[in-house]
Amino acid sequence: MISQELEPLYRKFHEHVHVEGRLGFRIFRIVRTVLLMSCLRTFDCYRDVPLTFRMFGTMFTAGNWNILWDGSLLGLGLQLTDYVVLFMGTLLIFAVSMLQRNGSVREKIGAKPYPVRFAIWYGLFLIVLLTGVYGIGYDASQFIYNQF
Repeated sequence: MISQELEPLYRKFHEHVHVEGRLGFRIFRIVRTVLLMSCLRTFDCYRDVPLTFRMFGTMFTAGNWNILWDGSLLGLGLQLTDYVVLFMGTLLIFAVSMLQRNGSVREKIGAKPYPVRFAIWYGLFLIVLLTGVYGIGYDASQFIYNQF
């Protein structure tokens, strides 16, 4: 909504600064959208709006950036392999979203010969089996409904 209201300003900006269509500007727009959507996602993570705004503010004011390098993140209950799966999943989502810009990925896979299609779908299925956290004591609904 804000973007629609600021459209005249954007138009003036793009008349003077010719960045539209350049790789750097496209990457900026992608990163901007991911950050905005991630900020909106915080409203689902906390029990009320004031707490969400307090937690959002602590992202910039807590001053605990050292946890990124001192190994503290490994003390949260996630193993290094969990972070590897997170990183690989993020790369996969990014790659698919880049491929999606030229047309439907599903249609592209559907246009491949049957053995190639089978290998792709089977490979994706194996990735889910190998990286998924399933087994004795696993309760899928427990995590998502933990705060409700």
